Amino acid sequence: MSFAAQDLPDFLSNIRSSCQSLRTEPDIYHPEENKELTAECAKMAAIHAEAVEIFRKKGTAEYDVASLSFANHYWPKRLSYHQSREQAPDTDEIAKLRDQINEAQVALMNFCGYELAQPAANAANAIFSDVAGENARLRPTVEALIGTYYTQENRQLIQQAFDQARRDIQSFLPRLVSDPATREKIGNDYDKLGFSWIKEPPAAAYTPDAKGVPQLPLKREIDLDNIQSKTSRAIFNDPTLSYFSTLNADYQPQMREGQTVAAERVEILPRLTFLPKDNPAAFLAVVAHECGHKIDPAESELNGYGISSAYDKVLACFSSPKSIQISPMKEGETIADFISAEVLAREIDRLPQEMRRNMLVQSMKEFCVFADIVNTSSFQQQEDPHPEIESRVSGIYGANPDIRSALGCAGEPDHYRTCGLNGPAASGGRQ
Repeated sequence: MSFAAQDLPDFLSNIRSSCQSLRTEPDIYHPEENKELTAECAKMAAIHAEAVEIFRKKGTAEYDVASLSFANHYWPKRLSYHQSREQAPDTDEIAKLRDQINEAQVALMNFCGYELAQPAANAANAIFSDVAGENARLRPTVEALIGTYYTQENRQLIQQAFDQARRDIQSFLPRLVSDPATREKIGNDYDKLGFSWIKEPPAAAYTPDAKGVPQLPLKREIDLDNIQSKTSRAIFNDPTLSYFSTLNADYQPQMREGQTVAAERVEILPRLTFLPKDNPAAFLAVVAHECGHKIDPAESELNGYGISSAYDKVLACFSSPKSIQISPMKEGETIADFISAEVLAREIDRLPQEMRRNMLVQSMKEFCVFADIVNTSSFQQQEDPHPEIESRVSGIYGANPDIRSALGCAGEPDHYRTCGLNGPAASGGRQ
């Protein structure tokens, strides 16, 4: 019988459970009648013991050799990556690298998890961090990942969407902000808002490891090249390289720590860098949402604009039983979606009538992807500051009065009230 990689954790978990039952309840599970499973349990116990013995040698030259040998022997795939700069890796190759790292971690945790429990898990984690962490910081890995996601083409497409979002939000400001001076300040500040972009470290940033392979030193930070200034992240310290597997973007307000100032920016994580090419409408919705956070109720107060009361009527509308019934903790994300919808409405309105509906459909497609990766437990939904995905798609974007007007929709939506800045909107009309 063969198993797909994603089946391995559950399979090994079942084996561990069966092994424990064979050991602790022999009168019920009869190990003498399950000789093949008993033999596999013995092998796993031996692996656990081997991991612990290796861990006890930590700090010695013998540990370095033994831990690498253990990892290469037991991991589903060898964790290595070699790629010349002349031939840039494609996204499938990078995905394989990421999968290898994740599978390696899962496999070690499962192999070293049952009888010796915490000591074995600590040993596995230590070995994984040492070996995988070194691979994550190797120059071929660093350059392959940055060179794949952070291309000039991707940057140009992201800049184009970013400029669209800022322009449309600025055009929305006269409806939101009555004071001319405040409106001008917000508009000027949007001109300064940039997005982060990872730069390849210079050659001098690397130091040779024991085998002479260039490697980033532990805790070496990588510059994020921002339109206004530079910030940095130690993203290659993480053995799992989770920064490169997270599907997200994030608004970051200006941060100060001592003499260090991190500029306000929108941080676009690597997996999103290909979205403007694959689905420009969906990417525009994402980046408009993040740019919208700059003037959401909480962030607008922190940024010194004092405009949170401008959202009172629209938030009251979204809170009503006829709309999506948001709680106070979801107000910021709801307004970011509302502003994103206003941006989409303006872009849709510029298209020929026969293309408008398709743009809206395309812009919502990525919510299906998000629905597959978010935790949908009731507890997580309560803790998540975002409204539920159906509420976002149908109750915020689909019920936005400007989007509905651009599409030529008449009357109220079937399930959600239309909500505009002035509260419940007139049927199918702009506010």
